[in-house]
Amino acid sequence: MKDNTRIEQEAISLVKREKNDWQDAVAFITDKVAFNMRNLIRQLRKNYWGIFNDPLDSVTGQKKTWVPLTEFVVESTIKNIDLDTKDINFRAKKAKSTGVTSLIRHIVKNRLDEMNFGEYLDEMERVLAIDGTAVWKTIEETDGNGKKVMLIRNVDLLNFYIDPVARSISEATSVIERSIMTPDEVRAMTGWKNTDGIMGTFDVSPIDDNRNMSMNTRGETALVEVYERWGKMPKSLVTGKSKDEAQEEYVEGRIIVSNLEKDPKVHLIELNEKKDCDGNPLRPYEECWLTRIPNRWYGKGQAEKVMDLQEYSNLVLNVRKTRALVSQLGLFKVRKGSGVTAQMVSRLAANGAIQVTNMDDIQQLPMQDASPSSYKDEEVIQSWSAKVT
Repeated sequence: MKDNTRIEQEAISLVKREKNDWQDAVAFITDKVAFNMRNLIRQLRKNYWGIFNDPLDSVTGQKKTWVPLTEFVVESTIKNIDLDTKDINFRAKKAKSTGVTSLIRHIVKNRLDEMNFGEYLDEMERVLAIDGTAVWKTIEETDGNGKKVMLIRNVDLLNFYIDPVARSISEATSVIERSIMTPDEVRAMTGWKNTDGIMGTFDVSPIDDNRNMSMNTRGETALVEVYERWGKMPKSLVTGKSKDEAQEEYVEGRIIVSNLEKDPKVHLIELNEKKDCDGNPLRPYEECWLTRIPNRWYGKGQAEKVMDLQEYSNLVLNVRKTRALVSQLGLFKVRKGSGVTAQMVSRLAANGAIQVTNMDDIQQLPMQDASPSSYKDEEVIQSWSAKVT
């Protein structure tokens, strides 16, 4: 028999190893083409919100303008695919079933409204259009009246770890979800062990565990990182028997570990005996994709489809904007040694004049208006975006 300490160390190593392997979510779709999906998702979200890495133009020092192309295609997609609880309908196949069908329709709609199903759908549609993939977690809990209720919530892809080339959650060897809890919430969990001495930290990001991100996540409440793993695991972690370890037998189960990187604690190791209608292990997650990509679990959303077009559109607009600004302020040729400085020229619009010794000390250079082809480029970009999305 293996002692509890050894079992817990093996469970921690299993979760940590898989989490580190899938941390960057690098998916090779060909021998030479790979995607770092977590960095890509971060960039797609920045494109939706219209955020430059460097918001100021390096030449003029003026603030750059973001073309809301990604936001436009995302919102247009949401409008086209919007689904509401009223769209979920029932039809009687026989005339005598009309009455009971009407009753079922109202019962189901009432239950969906109680679950805030429509709000979850709205949130999922936006995630789907931006990230390309949406993951739902369905859990059963007991309310204050002792009644079992079904809860649904969206799982952020940056808090979800899976083999990036797996076909689906159900077919993956395992999946890991990262969630944030307070120490009191951890101690209140039924069936969890090793919770008495649990400690939280103040620098935990609820969205992304990338510590190198330039964001201030420090709050006033200590938080605990909890990693929940669903999937295949050595049977010996459940039974503690050395013969199961020797036979390398695997079972479907769940492991819960907190503070994985510093002072990890195992709170739960249990079998998962739930099956779906086909007899496969039932995990509490379900995914959907906007567009499926071969050899990549992560789908392709509208934001990714126009990613390069977004960059090109920003370039076209800001070059034209800089040209217009220079044209309005004027471009001048100054004789070396004339005493005319750049500061004097910059204040020309306010002062109206510059004192010079000779009239040839400063001359305004002719500036051409922006080429009509610049506006044609925008039309082409919009046309391509509409076709690809």
